[in-house]
Amino acid sequence: MANETGSLLWLGDVDTFTAEADEALTEGSFLKSTSSDDVVTTAGATSVADGDISVSMCDDTNDNGLIVGIAQTATDSGDPVNVMTEGIFIYQGDSVTAGMAVMASATAEKNYTVENVADGSEEHKIGRALTGTSTTNAFCVVIIRI
Repeated sequence: MANETGSLLWLGDVDTFTAEADEALTEGSFLKSTSSDDVVTTAGATSVADGDISVSMCDDTNDNGLIVGIAQTATDSGDPVNVMTEGIFIYQGDSVTAGMAVMASATAEKNYTVENVADGSEEHKIGRALTGTSTTNAFCVVIIRI
């Protein structure tokens, strides 16, 4: 079964966690954590409060190693957002090879594309392509595991 919110499409179930948006978020955008240090003070469940986990959109390739998930919906700054961390998604791909590890492309914050993981960039892997693309900006099915 396909699920869709606007232009984001995913197949089946997804794993999520809830965070607070540090800025206005676009659905389908790759997100990084903007949480402060030392907000969790004990090991008890009550030590984590709303807003302790916060996210913002990845701005450039320097953020590729910081991706914690994908925004499930568009969200205003300060509002809660479901952050998807695992599932099967349809994304645009920049000459993606089926079966290869993928990472957010250099322009992912702008147009939500993935590309094959380059040598030396293995730490930026966010998933694996289930189908490939023969050209830039064609669509592919990707399993995301962040």
